[in-house]
Amino acid sequence: MNLAELNAAALASIPEPRWYVEHVLAPSDVAADNAAEHRRGDMFADSSRGMSPVAESAHWWRQRADELRSGSAAERRAVRQGFVLTRAQTLESGTSASTIRRMLYRGTWWSPRRGILAVVAVPQADRSDPHAVHQARRCKLALACTAAALANPGHVISGTGAATVHGLPLFTRPTEPQLTAAPPHTPGHRAHALVRPAGLAADEITDWYGAPVATVSRCLVDLARHDRRDGLVAADAAMRELGLRPADVDDALARARGWPGVRRARSVLSLGNPLAESPLESITRLACHDAGLPPPELQVRIHDPMTGRTDRVDALWREQRVILEMDGQVKYTGKELWREKRRQERLARLGYDVIRVFWDDVVHDWPATLVRIRAALAGY
Repeated sequence: MNLAELNAAALASIPEPRWYVEHVLAPSDVAADNAAEHRRGDMFADSSRGMSPVAESAHWWRQRADELRSGSAAERRAVRQGFVLTRAQTLESGTSASTIRRMLYRGTWWSPRRGILAVVAVPQADRSDPHAVHQARRCKLALACTAAALANPGHVISGTGAATVHGLPLFTRPTEPQLTAAPPHTPGHRAHALVRPAGLAADEITDWYGAPVATVSRCLVDLARHDRRDGLVAADAAMRELGLRPADVDDALARARGWPGVRRARSVLSLGNPLAESPLESITRLACHDAGLPPPELQVRIHDPMTGRTDRVDALWREQRVILEMDGQVKYTGKELWREKRRQERLARLGYDVIRVFWDDVVHDWPATLVRIRAALAGY
């Protein structure tokens, strides 16, 4: 087994799926605070507390780039091509073979695949710190993507790989780089990367620290063509965090006319909404849409004239006076449980029916959850 296979096996064995659900896919304000308080080690210690995952990713990579631009010639060259360079380029930049071995041994550099070096230190995350484990996973995958693009000229980072380097959340957890290349390049699994056959116009390609990557709008189309939940989770985040305009998505969809899965992509991306604040909210809206329910209003503020308090709710069917709250279970502990109880009592006094759903309610027990929602909507 080579180094890339060992790295992939190590990442796949990391036991943090429940943390991933509670802090990435179904986050709450409390969950975000807890994650910030329990970050250990210095890998992401310079990340600003309270940042969204998209902003945190961009912030961390920007700091690494700033540091490396004042480093060695090899590091300055690497930061212009996705933080990676070939061994030959490293030697050409004046770095000796012994220095390369020393940097790898110390963990200052890392080899994402044979013959390619990443000049970013990715320390082994403490398995007791799931946040660090998750961030290490994302960091290694981003570097594996840029390494794959460097090793395969004419290929562009795309799909889940593009979402990773853009910092967008996904419903699934990708484990390998994805690239896109037009013929005569061969599609399929090759050299630890999935290559999809397609062409990209020049304006559908941007760069991530010099590495070629599909634009956010093209990335969303590719995601939604292959996985509807990935597509909507990433689209909501891109609209909310990156200011992506619906017109940009419409243009990317128009260019993809006639491609396999593009009708599915058009349907799901039309649901994109910057008001959705978590992947759980995104996939719950998608499930409601698929069930034929009317679209709810998102992030609605409800004022209680008796107490003067204003509560914001995740989703509201105004005519039916039904509220849908989508939460991570870690939110309901200690004082937060009491606070939520008082909040729900205020909303009930105002005549609202509050339905709370958690991750398992939507992903694993949707039929029963749908019965609850339909019964509430039919009751008014």
